[in-house]
Amino acid sequence: CPDSREDGPAFRHCTNGLVDGYAPIIIDGRHFADLLTERVRFTPPNDEDYSIESRTDNCGNLPCPKNIDDVAVVDEEKFTAALQFLTNLISITAKTGLANLKERQSSITREALLQSMFKSAPVGIGLVINRVFQWTNQKFTEITGYSSAELKGKKTSMLYLSKEEFERVGREKMSQVRECGIGSVDTQFRRKDGSVVDVHLSSTPQNADDWAAGDIFTALD
Repeated sequence: CPDSREDGPAFRHCTNGLVDGYAPIIIDGRHFADLLTERVRFTPPNDEDYSIESRTDNCGNLPCPKNIDDVAVVDEEKFTAALQFLTNLISITAKTGLANLKERQSSITREALLQSMFKSAPVGIGLVINRVFQWTNQKFTEITGYSSAELKGKKTSMLYLSKEEFERVGREKMSQVRECGIGSVDTQFRRKDGSVVDVHLSSTPQNADDWAAGDIFTALD
């Protein structure tokens, strides 16, 4: 094991003067692994370091090099500083990655909650951009007879009884949205089976600062 440490870098000193450097990989307070540096020396080798016993010392289950002369001799302070830099870099990377993972998990949880709410809502709900369907919930399918997949990418005009009614609804809702942020209007839809249903539509921009993001609408039978 390396020399005692808390969360910082550590060294393991072998009997023949070789040194291993360790930068711990710690995520959320849990020590997962170590980044092991190339074996180095802090002092040039002496006669004892060339002995058979030293050359065969396994240095903690890691075999010693066959030629000690090939091991780099480095400044201890600089090596320690470099190892500390690696430790800090690993820590920052781990914290950033963990934060991103937690945010992704949180986003997935929020998305699942919203999807559950949309599915169980007693009113039709959907998103339109430039009056083109992006998605709709199950209740809207019950109202119109069209599945979300059948509506996606289609213009909302397909549900109206006439072009004039489609344009009237658009004008009235847009006027109300501009004035108070939400627009509501009564109209009729032609269902997939050809029957006509009365609906009360309400809509509001998904992003009040970016109307290009589309409108969230509700439809009450």
